Amino acid sequence: MSKSLPFSTLKIQESDIKLIVLFILIVILIFLRSYFNPDGYLSPDSTHYLQMAQNLLNGKGFKIPDLSSEKGYTILGMWPLGYSVLIFCIAKLTSLSVFWSSKLLSVLLIALIFLIFRKLFHQNAYWFGFIFLFYSILGIFSQTWSEGPFIFGLICFSVSIYFFSFKEHNYFWLACIVVSGIFVFLMRYIGLFCCEVTGLLGLYYLVKKRFPAFLKMLLASIIMFSFGCLYLYFNKLETGFLTGIPRPKSFETNLELVKELILAQLQEIIFFRPVTVMKIYQLS
Repeated sequence: MSKSLPFSTLKIQESDIKLIVLFILIVILIFLRSYFNPDGYLSPDSTHYLQMAQNLLNGKGFKIPDLSSEKGYTILGMWPLGYSVLIFCIAKLTSLSVFWSSKLLSVLLIALIFLIFRKLFHQNAYWFGFIFLFYSILGIFSQTWSEGPFIFGLICFSVSIYFFSFKEHNYFWLACIVVSGIFVFLMRYIGLFCCEVTGLLGLYYLVKKRFPAFLKMLLASIIMFSFGCLYLYFNKLETGFLTGIPRPKSFETNLELVKELILAQLQEIIFFRPVTVMKIYQLS
């Protein structure tokens, strides 16, 4: 008589259960915060993202009315269009409103990040998942902001760089680097720095005389840089500015910017609310 498979092979590990419970808790928090908050955790930026997503749902494309423009419309170039497109895709697939589609998108991104954590850290994955209970991170994924998918893209980009560098210099991970780098740029313009990272890594391989890896990194950097330049050039043609609007210089001095950077870092270690540090700063 053949032996039956042991039930132990079908069991989910205790660490996986902890990760799932943590994910469910975060999902509940995001939806409850969004539902009971008076403004639904929407900022002026959020409404622009949702406006563009709704515009796509209405079949009007990327053009929004603008009476001040000679064309009578403009392209929302203040931010890259990637985030609005993601919201549109979720809304199209689920028939949810763009508001709830944005919240569902945040949840799906967290789920993907947790899967990455599980792949990388195995039984310790849930410890890294606790990061999403910090006030600042939970706030980012509760808001309708592009920072959520931007963080997801950065994680994918970093993981791809790691596996390319320490595992295999193959074209699969090269493609992952390029796709995730472009994804990051489509969420925030600052994401164009990814081509600099690959360029510097390419120089490292050149110094080490690892020419195949150097050529692959050079190729990745050129593709990402070319895509970013073409996108910004399109913005220039449509709006008159590379990033959609004129960008004034910062009013803060360099010292004030350093202080704000230090305060931002301190806020990251506050678990529940980021008020204490700001009050101390205001009283000082």
